[in-house]
Amino acid sequence: AQLACQAYNDYYHTQFHTLGDIIRNVHREKWQDLLHQFQLIPENNTVPNLLYDRFRQFVIETDYIIPQAVHNLRNNKLTQFGDLIDLSHIASRQLLGNIIPEIDFLQQRARELGAIAASGFGAGFGGSVYAITKSSFAEAFLAMWQDEYFKQYPQLKKLTHWLTFRPDGAARQIQGQS
Repeated sequence: AQLACQAYNDYYHTQFHTLGDIIRNVHREKWQDLLHQFQLIPENNTVPNLLYDRFRQFVIETDYIIPQAVHNLRNNKLTQFGDLIDLSHIASRQLLGNIIPEIDFLQQRARELGAIAASGFGAGFGGSVYAITKSSFAEAFLAMWQDEYFKQYPQLKKLTHWLTFRPDGAARQIQGQS
């Protein structure tokens, strides 16, 4: 991401610090044009195609997936929410190239087993997967999910850790002490 930002700055003679800075300073209507412009940056040793893909994934996640996912979750549109989380996972796999087969298997199997949403997360090239289910289904889901995973990857049984978390109160701002 830093290299993508630097490549953009070098080519367009700007001084942005992050990809987020670039996106915040360009009107949404121009983001497609921005992606096209970024693609025009000549390739050299510091600007491979993966920088364009990283930038594109960031824009898709920031401009489309996150706002729509929040909207759908807020309006209890769980099917649409799950579809957007799938899209986020796919974008990570295709554009960032950081989803290994085991993580991809877990994400896909979670959805097939009835998870509302599931996605790989973490730094990539290993990492974790989360799955969202109804609380009443969580324990049964976890047992099925583990069983499916260990059938596919029995050699990893001793290397995995499985956790179940229950939802808590709504997000809220934490006020510091004066």
